Amino acid sequence: MKSWLEERRKSKERTASLAELAAAELSTVRQRKRLEHLAEGIGHQVGDQLEPLLETKFSVLPDNEIRAALDAVVE
Repeated sequence: MKSWLEERRKSKERTASLAELAAAELSTVRQRKRLEHLAEGIGHQVGDQLEPLLETKFSVLPDNEIRAALDAVVE
């Protein structure tokens, strides 16, 4: 039973977002929101940097596929 619970906990940790993992470590709602905002900002920055590359290297792809790839990076 103990190993089953441990495996379940590890599985949940692997699928948790950064904000969810940090929620257990950060003591206030404000700290958790700041981290969530920071992670979202990083995602947007990466998307902004990838957009020109995707448009150049993958210009043969339909626009909706390029947009979907950028949206996936932000998430």
